[in-house]
Amino acid sequence: MEQLREIRRHIKAVREIQHITRAMKLVAAAKLKKAQDEAEAARPFARKISEVLLDIAQWTQEPLHPLMVARPANKVGFIVMTSDRGLCGRFNHDIFDATLAQVEALGGKEKAVMIVVGRKGLEFFTRNGFNIAASYVRLSQRPTFGWAREIAAKVLELYDAGAVDHVYIIYSRFYSTMTHRPKVFRLIPVVPVVEDGARAPRLHPDIFIFNPSPKIVLEHLVSRYIEVEIFRALQETEASKRGARMTAMSAATDNAAEMIEHLVALYNRSRQATITREIADIIGGAEVVANGGAGWRRGRQGRQAGE
Repeated sequence: MEQLREIRRHIKAVREIQHITRAMKLVAAAKLKKAQDEAEAARPFARKISEVLLDIAQWTQEPLHPLMVARPANKVGFIVMTSDRGLCGRFNHDIFDATLAQVEALGGKEKAVMIVVGRKGLEFFTRNGFNIAASYVRLSQRPTFGWAREIAAKVLELYDAGAVDHVYIIYSRFYSTMTHRPKVFRLIPVVPVVEDGARAPRLHPDIFIFNPSPKIVLEHLVSRYIEVEIFRALQETEASKRGARMTAMSAATDNAAEMIEHLVALYNRSRQATITREIADIIGGAEVVANGGAGWRRGRQGRQAGE
């Protein structure tokens, strides 16, 4: 009986977990659609500003902005975007693996300066002894352009102070609910690239008139380009996190259902075995009682005959 009670408690606990994971799956699914729409909406503007910068860079013989000049990479900054909470499968681990591989490829931990977005990333890089120049937690809930500006301002501050020479963004690129992969993107020096090779045809510079001048236009565009790319990475990471959490909670709910099915079958087998033993004990007891009564009657009859 004690075993049956233990199995019932186990079934009840697993069912409670299943209710929680199912609810988390539904919440993640509801938030995923909005995050996906926002990530897709951020891509066209980022692509267009990259095209404009790319054209202006091709038209000029010399760089018109300091951020477009590559200087020796004595210190490399990494903007690493993770989640604040877990329960999203390998989402954070994949980003950590991509970051460690990139850090090793660019000179190791000694040259790395980390700008971490997300509590999980902050805990990981602190635990592993990285130089963390700035951290931003609780930014993964509905990222805004204001957050991107704040991060961009910190990056430019570090760059102007000589604390970093190159800067990379490492984030999770969203493709679909089931597909999201870590991506490494070089932010500084600014060399605009357009994803998937899609860009407007190159136009001759003589048909454009810059007012006040190409240099002043770039002053505005380059800083806005950095903000837009950080914002796009925040949106992509948010959508990827939602998809990863929905997938993880869906798998956890299915696993709980399978465990409940296994425990119910185990409970039924144990209960049947217990009932069978009890019946056998009852039958055995009845036989003992019956045999004992017959022996007592034969003994009494023998004593009476002797008298």
